[in-house]
Amino acid sequence: MKKILLARWFALIVIALAAFVVYSNTWRCPFVFDDIHSIVENTGIRDLSNFSSPGRFFDSRAVVNFTFALNYKFGRLDVFGYHLVNILIHIINGFVVYFLALSILRLLFRPSGAGEGEEAERLKVKGQRSEIRDQRSKVKAGSRFIS
Repeated sequence: MKKILLARWFALIVIALAAFVVYSNTWRCPFVFDDIHSIVENTGIRDLSNFSSPGRFFDSRAVVNFTFALNYKFGRLDVFGYHLVNILIHIINGFVVYFLALSILRLLFRPSGAGEGEEAERLKVKGQRSEIRDQRSKVKAGSRFIS
């Protein structure tokens, strides 16, 4: 069990390091492509109070714009914060994919009847206890006639 836990932690660390290595060249890159429209020119992210109404979260890019607004609040248009949040989101998604893959593989490669062994063992023990009780009651019943 300890080896499995250690292997899972190792896998999570590898996923996180891989994401940092892959995106390491983006830390100081400027905004490009749709970043100009979505961040630099987007006045809707300049004030967090724009996100105070619950209806705002039904917009098509509500979560994205909310994270942009949080980034803007703490770092204005400094690209570092936006890239850091992006990398953290990629790492979290990597973790989700890892655990999803583990779950799917566990279901696909589970031996037939696996998981039934514990239940069968429990029922077997329960049956043995019941037999012992039956034998005790027969002995008690028979001892009444012997004495």
